[in-house]
Amino acid sequence: MQLETDAFSNGQVDSKLWAAVELEKCVIENNIGSLDMYILGGWYALLHFMLQIRNNITINSCRSFDLDPSACSMANAINNTWEKNDWQFRSYPQDINTLDYPLHVNCVVNTITEHVKSRDWFDRIPKGTLCLIQSNNLVHQDHVSTVNSIDELKSAFPLDQLMYEGIKALDSYTRFMIIGKK
Repeated sequence: MQLETDAFSNGQVDSKLWAAVELEKCVIENNIGSLDMYILGGWYALLHFMLQIRNNITINSCRSFDLDPSACSMANAINNTWEKNDWQFRSYPQDINTLDYPLHVNCVVNTITEHVKSRDWFDRIPKGTLCLIQSNNLVHQDHVSTVNSIDELKSAFPLDQLMYEGIKALDSYTRFMIIGKK
């Protein structure tokens, strides 16, 4: 397996840490309790790793999905501690637009919306599910669906109960994030 070092770049790590901090606040402030998470386009599942080592909220289970099987293998290696702990974590190669959501899943995270043209993944999420959604305005060959403002992100992925919205300026682009219940 070859590790893609871009997963650990300043922008990637800052974005995941920002997501972790704000998700923890929302879970605690809204008395959501423990999470059963799906991470869409999880790559190496660094967000799950950060949430677990920060240990501020309880994650019962986490499933990460990515099109790249080698990314899933790396995610499973990085999160091996929780994989071995009663299968709390596991990453699978799958198209996020085809996912079904079991009743116990109460949190869905997608920090790669700029890579996904279809909204099918969002439309399939059950109402009442806690969602963390990020996008950015970075022009890149792999980006097919960027946004240029927080309002664009909120319009593209409307949440019934918005708990957090924010903007993070990074070196060469801006990242946008919303957290709330669909």
